[in-house]
Amino acid sequence: MLWHGVEINQVHRYFRQIKEQETSYGQEFSIIAVEGGSVDNTRETLVNYQNNKNLTILDDDVNFVEVKSVASKERFESLARVANIGLNAAKKVDAEYILWLESDLIIDKFNVIDQLVSKMEEEKDIAAISPLITMKFLPPSPQKYIFYDTWGYVFSDGSSWGNISIQDTDRNPRYREMLSVGSCCLMRSKDMDDVDFGTGCFRELCEKIKLKGKRIVLDMRSDVYHPSDFYIQGRRI
Repeated sequence: MLWHGVEINQVHRYFRQIKEQETSYGQEFSIIAVEGGSVDNTRETLVNYQNNKNLTILDDDVNFVEVKSVASKERFESLARVANIGLNAAKKVDAEYILWLESDLIIDKFNVIDQLVSKMEEEKDIAAISPLITMKFLPPSPQKYIFYDTWGYVFSDGSSWGNISIQDTDRNPRYREMLSVGSCCLMRSKDMDDVDFGTGCFRELCEKIKLKGKRIVLDMRSDVYHPSDFYIQGRRI
């Protein structure tokens, strides 16, 4: 689970939603936060959460504010470095699964993590499964959601997904085979032993997973969303 210089309210929201997912799953999570570049009291807030959470805080000095393009090679390399710090620490935890969850994402359903785990328990050749990442719109917009085009998602035929409108009827079949996913992803720990993010972030990690003969799946009905549209419309969460 990833932090990196986030807005302070996101920290509190993150822990609220993690508590809900823990309740649904019936087990407490070990949380690893990679934190750096904060200009508020994010670190102090995280330290306060250590009093009642199984939380490890790791430091990194990368500053994403200085990375001008979201699609730049520099940004991917910076993200990959932060991701490897978290992944290497997660590999040392005695856990069956590793959840990557970026700090600004919102889990919209009570049992998303439980659903993802259930699918991996059902099909043991799945090494990584991701929920659908969307952005929600507020009325009076006729759109309900659009796909949040992150830096990870690639279909099994090699095509990528643009910021297209997602309708309820588009969610069949529920599970879609992927070459790569990102932003929020549940991974089987034992399949991560000899892989990492390299310098290409999730696309490189997933390529290494696929080379091992494992499957990567997208769950079209497990909702996680990015709050950008809420911020644009002035609604703070």
